[in-house]
Amino acid sequence: MDPNTITAATFTLKTTSGGVPVAGTVSYDGPTKTATFTPNAPLSNNTSYTATVTTGAKSAASVPLAADKVWAFTTNTPTITATTPTNGATGIPVGTTVKVTFSENMDANTLTTLSGNFTLKVTATSAAVAGTVSYNSATREATFTPTAPKPIAQYDFKDQNTVALNVRVQRNF
Repeated sequence: MDPNTITAATFTLKTTSGGVPVAGTVSYDGPTKTATFTPNAPLSNNTSYTATVTTGAKSAASVPLAADKVWAFTTNTPTITATTPTNGATGIPVGTTVKVTFSENMDANTLTTLSGNFTLKVTATSAAVAGTVSYNSATREATFTPTAPKPIAQYDFKDQNTVALNVRVQRNF
């Protein structure tokens, strides 16, 4: 491909609904024959996008693509895929760590007791349980280690782009 023809004018990304252009940069790697569109800001959660490479993109011999290449995709919202202890568990020893596994990497800075995004509360009083939170990006797992008993856990999280998940998960144990 002629790298001079693979530009923001020939490789575009827009929201599928409304056709709002996404600002970004386009690059081309000749050895791998890969064109890349890099958005200037994170894409929105739960949003459909349409990417297009137009016939303005040409080969090194100045031959254009036979037709525009158009494809669509939808971004997702991170979810909690597992919790330990499980919901409704009984007989859990005092001081047990609470673990939450996510469907994708999260912003570790939002997984703190200070941010209010990872808290455990006593069921009867709604008082917060003291403890610390750690995050392992390799396993996508946040761990709350309490320094006091904890009969209810309440979680509010943000993804790695600091987008709120808009979900609160409660686990009684």
